[in-house]
Amino acid sequence: MFQIVVLSFAVAFASSTHPQCDVTSPLPKQDPPIDWSKFNGTWYETVTSLDAISLEHACITVTDITPDSMGFKALYTHYFDDGRKVPFLVWLLKTEDGHFRQEIVEEEEVDATLQDQSGKIDPRVKSEYDQTEWGKSAWIGDSRHYFAFVKCISSGWVVWAYTRDPMVSSDELVFIHNDLLKHGVSAPLRLGRCKDVNGI
Repeated sequence: MFQIVVLSFAVAFASSTHPQCDVTSPLPKQDPPIDWSKFNGTWYETVTSLDAISLEHACITVTDITPDSMGFKALYTHYFDDGRKVPFLVWLLKTEDGHFRQEIVEEEEVDATLQDQSGKIDPRVKSEYDQTEWGKSAWIGDSRHYFAFVKCISSGWVVWAYTRDPMVSSDELVFIHNDLLKHGVSAPLRLGRCKDVNGI
């Protein structure tokens, strides 16, 4: 555990020393494009660059990635510390160049993921979500190690990375960090909390 904590600090420091993206930055390209048919089973959000949303949600899982007429569909489930879980569908839409972009099926379902147990929305969480709703985005990764949804917003790159195990190892963390850099994506990274959630 100590090794992972130290390593996560090192990753955050190393990432923050690299230039951030802007409106002129090219989107990273996964070559070949991600083959979503190989991403069976459950994937856990184990690495992210977000603060408010990550503190609000104990875990996010991605399951049931299935073919759709416009590409693929996936079921996202947000788990909260208070025991709630909120599922919603996401389209993985194929673009003209063979890559994919993300589109949420029902925006109302997302609103539920921003609320606390009393139904109120934390302003910090809403602000962070609003900032990440727009901007250039892409998917990178492979079915053996991880996949990540990365987005270029005004403040730099945003990263959501998913692995097959809810507990990411130090070696996996280094691999994800280096692979993101290889694709030109640099952001301070933090570990997710999926390993602490019961029943997933």
